[in-house]
Amino acid sequence: MNIEQLVIPPKVIAIVTTYQCTAACKNCCFGCNPRIKVRLSLQEMTNYVDQAVEYYGKNVFVLVLTGGEPFLLGNDLEKIVGHSAPKGLIVRIVTNGYWAKSYQEAYDILSNLRNKGLKEINFSTGDDHLQWVDYENIVNGSMAAMDLGLTCLINVETHDNSSFNGDVFRNDSRLTDYFDKLKYANSLRVERGMWVPFNDNSTISYDKIEKNNENLCKKRCDSLFTTLPITPYSQLMACCGLTCEHIVPFRLGNLRHKTMKELYEAQFKDLLKIWLFVEGPYTVLEYIYSKRGIDKKIIGHTCYICAEIFRDEENINYIKDNYSEIMPTIMFKYFLLKKTI
Repeated sequence: MNIEQLVIPPKVIAIVTTYQCTAACKNCCFGCNPRIKVRLSLQEMTNYVDQAVEYYGKNVFVLVLTGGEPFLLGNDLEKIVGHSAPKGLIVRIVTNGYWAKSYQEAYDILSNLRNKGLKEINFSTGDDHLQWVDYENIVNGSMAAMDLGLTCLINVETHDNSSFNGDVFRNDSRLTDYFDKLKYANSLRVERGMWVPFNDNSTISYDKIEKNNENLCKKRCDSLFTTLPITPYSQLMACCGLTCEHIVPFRLGNLRHKTMKELYEAQFKDLLKIWLFVEGPYTVLEYIYSKRGIDKKIIGHTCYICAEIFRDEENINYIKDNYSEIMPTIMFKYFLLKKTI
């Protein structure tokens, strides 16, 4: 079968610009903190944007600049926005908002970025983040973004014992008007972002949330084959899920040694990734457990279930041993799904 028949062009470039951050959240999936200095150079970032546009053209329409904390890039942040927006990319920045110490400071900083072509900004906050970045910063940044006509989203850490939730923003009188769709074409949005434990001493859980939304953990993986996630080490990843860096087969290779096209498209030879894309990690692990005679309830965040598959080499061996049984049905479903995307 020709590889071109299998490939689904990516839609998003997600550049993790740096692992350095002004915060050191206990459960950061990348383990970011102020001491880690690794980052991509401006030349590397522009090169990766250019490759994505060259190979996949208008299929790629969004660039996400995240971290770590992308605002630590200084002038290079403006430069990569200014380089990418004229190529037709919707540029989004994900930040903790440490720089929005006042409304005016936030307005001035975001105004410069908007003039370079920035369209969207996401603020991350919640119990862990608030230990490092004040609530007022998020309010300042959100108001400034909305006044400048940017699309603005506040992503709030969510787990079973979260003490901070998005209702605080909805009840803040300073933000009331920004939630009004009649006044703002892009009204202010607040979403719950699943916050899972990446620290051995963490006491957070998400069992209650998952039990109340059991179908969430049974969904297919819609992160695979949609995004080009790039780490500060120039590693191209298979997905941008919470546990992707903990799964070795999701490290597709280094962009300093091979082209983006080579690395991205090679993964379409991997039946397990195709299966995860078609039916999701819950179904895959359920199949493995049935073959191995394991009686164990599968529950949890879909990314954690995915990590569980790769954590035990025996799981992968059972997939290899039953390849001929699995492959025809999975590929039939894949091509049906591919037609709808």
